[in-house]
Amino acid sequence: MRIREICPEDYEDYLRLLNQLNEESPYLLFPCGDADPGKIRDGNRHVFVAETDGKLTGHVVIRRGDDPHNRHIARPETGVLKKYQNQRVGTRLLEKAIQWAREQDIKRLEISILRPNLKAVYFYKKMGFQIEGMRKKSLFIQDRYADEYYMARLLFSDETKMT
Repeated sequence: MRIREICPEDYEDYLRLLNQLNEESPYLLFPCGDADPGKIRDGNRHVFVAETDGKLTGHVVIRRGDDPHNRHIARPETGVLKKYQNQRVGTRLLEKAIQWAREQDIKRLEISILRPNLKAVYFYKKMGFQIEGMRKKSLFIQDRYADEYYMARLLFSDETKMT
């Protein structure tokens, strides 16, 4: 397995990956329109993919805030095909996204996770994220309302002071 930046030639395979992720989990909400090749990579958005035996098996999209007040914040979204879960694919993808975030001088990573998705909550906690709050009945999924956890990880170094 290797982790790499997505490239325009991956577009069709990336669409297939997103569609399969959507089929495998009710918790992942990846709109296929988000895979527009013109949006794959820009200054505020980056996509890394996991490739195993020539097949895309997972991805992480990381988006940076575009307003001067939130450019220090980015939101990673990670998805790994079921067959490749529990093989460190998600860990390696998120580590790559964190490395990119540090290179971009991003200081805070934020995510939201549906409360029933305990596997994702555990994964992000393992990766240093903390639950900061919960929105009650914030989403409507599979004919029922679901609560949403807000989680974050700070990337400040010890010598950086926050006010």
